[in-house]
Amino acid sequence: MATEVFHMDANGIFISWESAIFGEHQYLIKNVDSVSTVEDRPKRWPGRATQGIGIGLIVVGFIMAQTVAVMLGAVALLSGSINLSKKRSRFGVRLGTKRGLVFVLASSDKHYVETVTKAMQKALESYPLFKAP
Repeated sequence: MATEVFHMDANGIFISWESAIFGEHQYLIKNVDSVSTVEDRPKRWPGRATQGIGIGLIVVGFIMAQTVAVMLGAVALLSGSINLSKKRSRFGVRLGTKRGLVFVLASSDKHYVETVTKAMQKALESYPLFKAP
């Protein structure tokens, strides 16, 4: 019987109607109950708080004519900006197996994660069609 492949890429992901391979881990489709996409949003409040402190120090430094306060405020403002620029949402694929929930893929590319999730859903939907009677 021919194996229909729903997704295969250079990252070690191979999804067919029989099994799904994510790197070194293999999951049989008959043992997978569900698949979903999850999003991990980073905490942004520390960067915003640092920026607020920086702006406050700059204002106080100008009012009180304190060069040190202005420089510390500029450093805090820059630090908060760098912190916020590095915060990106991460997306992942979560499988519901007979042993429980398993996170099998994490990426910052939402489109890639959605493509893998759709391929897993196709494999789950087509499993009863391909298995032998």
